[in-house]
Order: sequence, then C-alpha cells, then structure tokens
Amino acid sequence: MKTHDILRDAASRPGIEAAVAVKGLSAEALNAHPGGHPNSIAWLLWHAGRQMDMQLSALNGQPQVWEAQGFRERFNLGELGDTIGYGHTPEQARSIVVADSALLVEYLVATGEALAAYAQTLSEADLSE
Repeated sequence: MKTHDILRDAASRPGIEAAVAVKGLSAEALNAHPGGHPNSIAWLLWHAGRQMDMQLSALNGQPQVWEAQGFRERFNLGELGDTIGYGHTPEQARSIVVADSALLVEYLVATGEALAAYAQTLSEADLSE
C-alpha cells in the first residue's frame, strides 16, 4: 500500500464512521446533551467537518468546502456555523442544532474527499516534510 492510499483511506473514515453511527438517530437524539454536556452528536460531527475543512483550506489555499459546496446555506447556522467550534461557550455549542444526520455525513464525506484529493497532489518529498 502506498502512502497516498493510506491517506485517502484515513480521509474517508470520518464520513464512513459517522454514517454508521448516526443511522436511525432521530433529530432529538442527534441534538441531545447527555448529562448536560454542551456538545451533542450533531455538534461533534459538525465540528469534525469544520476543523478538517478549515485546516485543509489553509494548506491548499482553496475555498472551504463549507462555502464552495453550499453547506453554509444548507446548515443555516449563521455566523456561528462559520467557526470551527474551539472555544465555544456551552450556549454556543448548544445552539449548533442539525436535524438531518444525512447532511452531517454528507459534509464529512465532502471534506474527506477534498482532503484525499489534496493528498494526491503531494509528492513523496512533500509527505516527508
């Protein structure tokens, strides 16, 4: 197995794992805060996509998948949705509500695909660096 194949596989895992994990979850369960924790399943999946998307955009100089593929409008989270989630207050984290688990999975898959595409452009020297 080549390095690029390993990176492509790793980039695809968040979307695949999320699809399995949220299958059949209601919007209520997706946005629940067990034990009063501010981070719901929806927040965690949104956050995973946002952090991958923002970091990739900084690396490749391309627009974020969030905006380029219309996820910003589809999630409809306002300016808070444009953040990465680090440093959210409990109130901000609780305000990230996503009723459609398929949308979360679609975003994770799209960011994973963008990451895999970027990894394919890297030479062995780039990867060594």
